[in-house]
Amino acid sequence: MKEFEIKSIIGSFLNIAAETITKSTQINKLSSVTQPRFYAELEKKGYLIKDQSQVITYGDLIKSLKGKSETITKLPIASIITNNIPFNSSRSIIGIDLEHISNFPAVEDYRTDPFYKSLFSDKEISYCIIQNNPLESFAGKFAAKEAMIKIDNTLAAIEKNKIEIRNTENGRPIVNGFEISITHSEGYAVAVAFNSDLSFAQKGSIENSQQNDTIKNTIIEPIKNDKPGPNKLIFLTWLNFLAVLALIIYLFLIK
Repeated sequence: MKEFEIKSIIGSFLNIAAETITKSTQINKLSSVTQPRFYAELEKKGYLIKDQSQVITYGDLIKSLKGKSETITKLPIASIITNNIPFNSSRSIIGIDLEHISNFPAVEDYRTDPFYKSLFSDKEISYCIIQNNPLESFAGKFAAKEAMIKIDNTLAAIEKNKIEIRNTENGRPIVNGFEISITHSEGYAVAVAFNSDLSFAQKGSIENSQQNDTIKNTIIEPIKNDKPGPNKLIFLTWLNFLAVLALIIYLFLIK
């Protein structure tokens, strides 16, 4: 194991010199999209971290690579099930997220790249790579997942490549229990998600099982009925308006 090589990778993501990295250097402050890029880069160099959630400092990272990390019981994610649990009124109804498209690098093969495989399902990758601008599509789908997580933070415990956003023939993104709108402009992707089915918040829960560490059926199935009624069309119009408005406000503020 070449620690300087690892420190160089960390330094490039934290924008610090490799020589200044110590065991106490925190590496868990990367953004939600930069963090998987960081671990994907490590994997390309042959350093695979199995339990990224337990890595807070550089020292934790080295212990994990050496197989000396402390034994921590982690409840594995099994599936999204439909138990009747009390409605959590603290959950949001709407979520929004903005991503820099530049955070999604062009690679030779998106289907095998560790970064894209960690964030998107095979079907999502297949869809994005045939679009006119694949990187825009990837950024938009990722932003939509982040917007969904802001509505229901139990989704944060699920690997992002298990949260699958599919598309209709005309390109509209669909996920059961959510209405989603995605737009792109001037190097940014913006997604707005709305919890269209409040029963999802009542029914959706994550079944933890200490007996089985295999992730089962965590893909969120798409909406089967793709024929929106009048009320839904009005809502979708407002959703698109909010997405564009959010992007305009953000671009105005950063100028």
